[in-house]
Amino acid sequence: MHNVRKLRARSIALNIDRVYEVAILKGLFNSVCVIIGWGRFGSKGQSKVVSFETWDEAEVFVQKKIKKRLGSEKRIGVAYEWVS
Repeated sequence: MHNVRKLRARSIALNIDRVYEVAILKGLFNSVCVIIGWGRFGSKGQSKVVSFETWDEAEVFVQKKIKKRLGSEKRIGVAYEWVS
């Protein structure tokens, strides 16, 4: 089972078009992996994988990351919005 959350921040005036994706996946040996991808829309971007022992630990980590992104308007001048 995997759970993917996608966010996007866009502003033509500020020349900003960023994407942020977080996925929670079942890893090997009963671990839980969180894969984070970010970058400018249409570019290769960057990614990071973080492993956890439990699904709950991974979910807490993801919630913190998403909370930071949703508060981005103060930092970058445009808010992230959910992408379906």
